[in-house]
Amino acid sequence: AYQYKVALTDIHNPIFRKSLIYASKSYKRFHERSFKLHAQTNQVDGRESYSIKVLPRIGDVDAQEWNSLLERSTNNNIDEHRFSPFLMYEWLHALESSGCASSSEGWQPLHLLIYSRSNPENITSEQSNTNTDESYQLVAALPLYAKYHSQGEFIFDHQWAEFAERVLGIRYYPKLLSAIPMTPATGPRVLIHESIRTAAERRKIINLMASFLKQMATNSNLASANVNFMLAHESDSFVSMDYSLRETIQFRWENYNNITKKMYTSFEDYLSCFKSKRRVQIKSERKKVYSNQPLKVMAIRGDCPMLGTLDLYLVMFELYKTTVEKMWGSQYLNEAFFVHLFESPASFRKHLLFIVAVDTSQDHDLTLGLGGRVVAGTINVVSNTHFSGRYWGAFEFVNNLHFEVCYYKAIEYCIEHGIQYMEPGAGGGEFKYLRGFNPYTVRSVHWFTNNALKNAVDNFLVQERAMNQEKSEYLIQNSALGKNGQE
Repeated sequence: AYQYKVALTDIHNPIFRKSLIYASKSYKRFHERSFKLHAQTNQVDGRESYSIKVLPRIGDVDAQEWNSLLERSTNNNIDEHRFSPFLMYEWLHALESSGCASSSEGWQPLHLLIYSRSNPENITSEQSNTNTDESYQLVAALPLYAKYHSQGEFIFDHQWAEFAERVLGIRYYPKLLSAIPMTPATGPRVLIHESIRTAAERRKIINLMASFLKQMATNSNLASANVNFMLAHESDSFVSMDYSLRETIQFRWENYNNITKKMYTSFEDYLSCFKSKRRVQIKSERKKVYSNQPLKVMAIRGDCPMLGTLDLYLVMFELYKTTVEKMWGSQYLNEAFFVHLFESPASFRKHLLFIVAVDTSQDHDLTLGLGGRVVAGTINVVSNTHFSGRYWGAFEFVNNLHFEVCYYKAIEYCIEHGIQYMEPGAGGGEFKYLRGFNPYTVRSVHWFTNNALKNAVDNFLVQERAMNQEKSEYLIQNSALGKNGQE
């Protein structure tokens, strides 16, 4: 156990990690056929007969049929029935069609679809386009990929891979992963049609997915099956099926004033929860943004008929690239992805939100119609309850503009539109914490075919969960919001 602990917490060798990625590319070709061999099976459970299919691309299912799994007639529990635009067909299809989530990039699509013979009364016969047997209706799905590296996941398991290869002598890649590619955003992973009403029925579907993932990994001789950024009730079900639970920390802002017990009414209401010194600092940060040059910061919905043009989408892509180049990061997205987003239906584009900073003193591109030249901006994805900040970029440096565009204007937008949570993604915890973003638990689950690897990871996770829980409790107790602004 001590050796496992040392191996899992030791700093991984970047040269060794790179060799793993190269080695996995040749291993991928060997396994592509085995996935197809286990592409479907039938499971019978009492009165229900389920057929599980594996699709090699999201385009093989009808968009309306897939999106119907995200619909909810009621939403009494935000965590239980959270709607995530990242799970919409249009977002996943844009990633795959542009080549960003593809086998060549280490993301081989293997989406799981569950069909039921029971004919739920709220599902029409038109929803069975992807199944030759019209008696089967789509009732659940799981976005799934075979991963040939660990990049773009944000649940970091590079040390696990190194331990598997160096200590145990087993291959770690490819692995099965249910996640939204390059997106560290929590949301449902097992999408279940609203006709599956009772908690017991929904849990049965989740358990069936968990069981099939294990079977798929075993039959295809893979090291692991993983589900990242899932909801709490989903992780509970997977853990009951012998998956290992990982709990990590991200930071988010909550639209809730602990004094009034209501949502914030204004940005000033939000500031009132800080101590006076911090309030002054935030006001000073915002003032400096506009003091040196005539800037205006705008929030533009992706479906805006006047401003949400293809030219704007392409500008946002160029902004995205600036951060990749400055930070020597990986460019996960390409121009084609942004074009696909623009060509998506307005019913999806309404969930895209661009917050852009425009210099009104400079010549501007008339095709954008923004009244100036774009100098910075963020790409965000928004639902009625959650604001997800994804990508920031800037063509020039303006002091504190990053905080204004990424945090303060996003918070203002959430307050104005009654959005409950603002989640800016991974990294930058210190900057977020100082501005009232508190820690919350991110859950993922992992199942390993090798018992030695499972035992080692389990030992590591026990310590990691305890450490993160202690850290989270301390940070919340000492939140920058203090005791609602009291000195």
